[in-house]
Amino acid sequence: MEDPESIESARLRKDRDGWVLVIERYFPVPVARIWAALTQRKQITRWGPYDPARDLVTTGPVRLAHIAMPDAPERNGEVFEVEPPRLLVMRWGDDMLRWEIEETNAGSRLVLRHQLRNRADAPRYGAGWHLCLSGLGGLLAGRDMPSMVGQNAESHGYDALRVRYGEHFGTELPGEAP
Repeated sequence: MEDPESIESARLRKDRDGWVLVIERYFPVPVARIWAALTQRKQITRWGPYDPARDLVTTGPVRLAHIAMPDAPERNGEVFEVEPPRLLVMRWGDDMLRWEIEETNAGSRLVLRHQLRNRADAPRYGAGWHLCLSGLGGLLAGRDMPSMVGQNAESHGYDALRVRYGEHFGTELPGEAP
């Protein structure tokens, strides 16, 4: 199996509504642990880029405040599908996020599909999710992880990752950390 921190497994594909960034990671923990980290507000804020106004265990609207970006406006979100402990589909601002979890022989496989309107945003989101999923891995391993999102992302290698994702996807490099 390749390095779980590698960007080489990230994919970007065109679909009818824009572009889909696909990132997968393997974690040596049960599916239920990942599900809790994806849906419980208290855990999301320890690794994710947003602070939801509630747990993400039921469908319906949710306000999503940015973490470590005090001047950024909250984004409207909505949870569309919840199939514990395997599927979470939600809107984050204008983007759709689809989280899928499946059991493997060595633990669990997590697949994130982030639907983007602009292909040029892929390096920015790829780098941001890379750091978030590294934080998730640390959390699942029982480590107290520093925030690696928003304004904190730069001190954790965000700029270099954004360049690498841009090269990997063959895209331009606009914007700042998500």
